[in-house]
Amino acid sequence: MTFNVPFTYPVDCDVTKIIKLIETHNVEIDAQTSWCPWPGDMILSGTKEDLINLFIELDGPATSFNEEEFMEFVEDYN
Repeated sequence: MTFNVPFTYPVDCDVTKIIKLIETHNVEIDAQTSWCPWPGDMILSGTKEDLINLFIELDGPATSFNEEEFMEFVEDYN
Protein backbone atom coordinates (compact mmCIF):
# COMPACT_ATOMS: atom_id res chain seq x y z
CA MET A 1 0.00 0.00 0.00
CA THR A 2 1.27 3.47 -0.90
CA PHE A 3 0.96 6.38 1.50
CA ASN A 4 1.25 10.12 0.83
CA VAL A 5 2.59 12.67 3.32
CA PRO A 6 3.46 16.37 3.13
CA PHE A 7 7.16 17.16 3.30
CA THR A 8 9.22 20.31 3.79
CA TYR A 9 12.99 20.18 3.24
CA PRO A 10 14.86 20.49 6.54
CA VAL A 11 16.82 23.76 6.54
CA ASP A 12 19.87 22.11 8.12
CA CYS A 13 20.28 19.43 5.43
CA ASP A 14 21.68 19.56 1.90
CA VAL A 15 18.95 19.12 -0.72
CA THR A 16 21.07 16.76 -2.84
CA LYS A 17 21.58 14.51 0.20
CA ILE A 18 17.83 14.42 0.78
CA ILE A 19 17.15 13.56 -2.87
CA LYS A 20 19.67 10.68 -2.65
CA LEU A 21 17.97 9.40 0.52
CA ILE A 22 14.57 9.61 -1.16
CA GLU A 23 15.86 7.61 -4.13
CA THR A 24 17.60 5.07 -1.88
CA HIS A 25 14.39 4.37 0.02
CA ASN A 26 12.20 4.07 -3.11
CA VAL A 27 10.11 7.08 -2.12
CA GLU A 28 8.69 9.42 -4.75
CA ILE A 29 8.68 13.18 -4.32
CA ASP A 30 6.25 15.46 -6.12
CA ALA A 31 5.64 19.18 -6.07
CA GLN A 32 2.54 20.28 -4.26
CA THR A 33 -0.26 21.53 -6.47
CA SER A 34 -2.66 24.36 -5.79
CA TRP A 35 -5.56 21.95 -5.14
CA CYS A 36 -3.71 20.07 -2.41
CA PRO A 37 -4.86 21.07 1.11
CA TRP A 38 -1.68 19.87 2.86
CA PRO A 39 0.68 22.43 4.41
CA GLY A 40 3.98 20.95 3.16
CA ASP A 41 6.03 22.16 0.21
CA MET A 42 6.27 18.70 -1.35
CA ILE A 43 4.44 15.37 -1.23
CA LEU A 44 6.27 12.11 -0.48
CA SER A 45 4.74 8.79 -1.58
CA GLY A 46 5.89 5.34 -0.58
CA THR A 47 5.19 2.22 1.41
CA LYS A 48 4.99 2.34 5.19
CA GLU A 49 8.42 0.72 5.54
CA ASP A 50 10.08 2.98 2.94
CA LEU A 51 8.71 6.16 4.53
CA ILE A 52 9.70 5.03 8.03
CA ASN A 53 13.24 4.19 6.90
CA LEU A 54 13.59 7.52 5.11
CA PHE A 55 12.46 9.55 8.11
CA ILE A 56 14.67 7.53 10.47
CA GLU A 57 17.67 8.52 8.35
CA LEU A 58 16.54 12.13 8.13
CA ASP A 59 16.25 12.29 11.93
CA GLY A 60 19.83 11.10 12.36
CA PRO A 61 21.45 8.53 14.63
CA ALA A 62 21.13 10.50 17.88
CA THR A 63 17.34 10.82 17.69
CA SER A 64 14.96 8.11 18.80
CA PHE A 65 12.28 7.65 16.14
CA ASN A 66 8.77 6.73 17.24
CA GLU A 67 7.24 4.55 14.50
CA GLU A 68 3.77 4.54 16.09
CA GLU A 69 3.61 8.36 16.16
CA PHE A 70 4.87 8.51 12.59
CA MET A 71 2.20 6.08 11.38
CA GLU A 72 -0.48 8.16 13.12
CA PHE A 73 0.90 11.15 11.21
CA VAL A 74 0.83 9.18 7.93
CA GLU A 75 -2.70 7.90 8.52
CA ASP A 76 -3.96 11.45 9.22
CA TYR A 77 -3.13 12.30 5.60
CA ASN A 78 -4.48 9.16 3.94
